[in-house]
Amino acid sequence: MTVLPPMLTTLGWTLIHFVWQGALIALAYGPVRWSLRRSSPESRYALACVALCSMALLSACTFAVVWSSLPTGPAVGESPQPTGPLLAGQGDVWRAIVPQAMPWFLTLWGLGVGAFATRATVGWVALHRLVRRDSFALEPAWQERVDRLAAALGLQGGFRALATRRVTGPIVTGCWRPVALLPLSALTGLPPGQLESLILHELAHIKRRDHWVQRGQLVLETLFFYHPAVWWISRAVNHEREYCCDAAVVAITDDRLGYARALTSLASLDTRIPQQALAFNGGSLMSRIRSIVNPNPPSTPSLFLTAAGGLAAMGLVVALIATTSVIGGSTHAFVPSWMPESVERWSPQIERAANRHGVDAALISIMTLVESRGNPDAVSSWGARGLMQVMPATGVAIATERGIEDFDAKSLSDPEINVDFAAYYLAGLIGEFANEALSEESIARVAAAYNGGPKRMREYLEAGRALSRESERYSRIVSRLWSERNDATSATLDRMAANKDM
Repeated sequence: MTVLPPMLTTLGWTLIHFVWQGALIALAYGPVRWSLRRSSPESRYALACVALCSMALLSACTFAVVWSSLPTGPAVGESPQPTGPLLAGQGDVWRAIVPQAMPWFLTLWGLGVGAFATRATVGWVALHRLVRRDSFALEPAWQERVDRLAAALGLQGGFRALATRRVTGPIVTGCWRPVALLPLSALTGLPPGQLESLILHELAHIKRRDHWVQRGQLVLETLFFYHPAVWWISRAVNHEREYCCDAAVVAITDDRLGYARALTSLASLDTRIPQQALAFNGGSLMSRIRSIVNPNPPSTPSLFLTAAGGLAAMGLVVALIATTSVIGGSTHAFVPSWMPESVERWSPQIERAANRHGVDAALISIMTLVESRGNPDAVSSWGARGLMQVMPATGVAIATERGIEDFDAKSLSDPEINVDFAAYYLAGLIGEFANEALSEESIARVAAAYNGGPKRMREYLEAGRALSRESERYSRIVSRLWSERNDATSATLDRMAANKDM
């Protein structure tokens, strides 16, 4: 398994967690949207924007939570990563599959982001070229009309209005100083009243600063292109935005029929509208026309719908609050619930080493229990040190292999370094003697190799040379504890406490 840099690892987990987070937001958004189906378009638009913003905020929080869980410390954090397998116990298989598939997932995600970003860039370049090369100033009479319409909307400058032959309907583009592009064909072919209503629609987009919201949508659609909920809610934003602008036009002109005719006239044309522009044909055009001609009278949602919407919103809030704990539980493996406090207090160090080297945290905690009972100052008669009883020679060999310079064997007394080195060593033993599948039998082999050395285990497997009584006893205890890791209590631990098996 290729171990990724911390930044990519954090990004990968963020994208994966967004699968359920995005679905949760969509499930909360759906009922609330339905309860507001007869409310004003501004309310529905605001709801959709809040849902999209929640997705962005939740992803940012997830990134911060995952990043904060990564190992710290110069001696450990700056060392190269091993390529050992990531393993998990029964019921935690996905914790093994996800990290192993992470490089492929990030590769596919990067290709997708690249494709969508390229498409957007091509669109923006085309729009920029359209403004710079294929547009020209309006005639004074039409410029005066545009200024009058802008004043009616309360739009005080900050935009340009140009004419072009390259589009068939009015559009808005640009960021800091948006541009309203008016089609020359419409300027000469539509009745002035109808054309003014279409121009008002585009000026309403500028007044509402919809071009900035559209940029945010584009970023989310590019980063989370793989999630249907993003496209669904973003499409809802597009639709409701057009209803909002339609309402603004009707409020100023008070001519529903004329505006509907204008939309119908342009809808029948062979429209050539760049995808990244805000245009008259956004959303469902026929649905908008029906809404303009036959508006649904606003109604007060029933008590049931209001309660449903409130419960959905409350559920989303609860989910946001619980995100940190859920992410922590899904990103890290847990130590057994029966683990004594002397070992459990080292859970942060154990979980960091487990994530870094792809070793189940339960196994590390079990071996910590058997090796030292959680005493960071333990030193064996052979000179093994710390929580995981790492021999100084083994520590030097690991430091050399990982390229850690100026390593001092005394640093093995540091719980962070001791557990990290032991987890690295365990990852190699698991890869050799467990074939990346942790069963009770394979755990016994790994434990015996950890206790007696990998050379002795190879001789046992290849030539049938007997293991030492100490290694057999050690492997038996570890494998029993491993088999009980998901239980509420451990009979083996009880026997250890009574000194019956140690």
